[in-house]
Amino acid sequence: MVYVDKPKPGNGYLSFFIIVALILPAEFLILFTFLRPVALEVTSIFFPWEQDLRNLFIVFLIYYLPLLLLVVIAIHAAYNTEYRIENGELWMKHGYIGKRSVSLDEIKSIEKLEFIRGKPGHFIANRFYSNRFKNGIRIITENRIILVSPGNIERFISELGLKTGR
Repeated sequence: MVYVDKPKPGNGYLSFFIIVALILPAEFLILFTFLRPVALEVTSIFFPWEQDLRNLFIVFLIYYLPLLLLVVIAIHAAYNTEYRIENGELWMKHGYIGKRSVSLDEIKSIEKLEFIRGKPGHFIANRFYSNRFKNGIRIITENRIILVSPGNIERFISELGLKTGR
């Protein structure tokens, strides 16, 4: 039997990434409007070829576009998170960012979480498969800790056939 869960992303999760995408342009506008001489001086340190404010906009794009790309990837991952339990394996997908499977035999324990505190290291180390900051599960295996946020936690746990550590 195959169990598939495609949880909806949390509002807080999406809001976080949208706010991150808006902070840098706001900082740039403040820098550009109020601190024009300082902005030119600072950019001349890092970019000595900068002569005028038109080129400051190019510097802004160099910093902002990669951040915007990361935000788009994170939002895409939020809407394309999926958990699949089949053939004794838990398959986790988080957009294009991460895909992993874990044998159900490797799982030592699971713990319900009211708040999911993912660190950048979890995200980079392919351990963060959550699309919400609230109501998730910490899965502890033999060699890693994985954070997930299924739509229906109780059903997900029962499908895993494990008891929670709470």
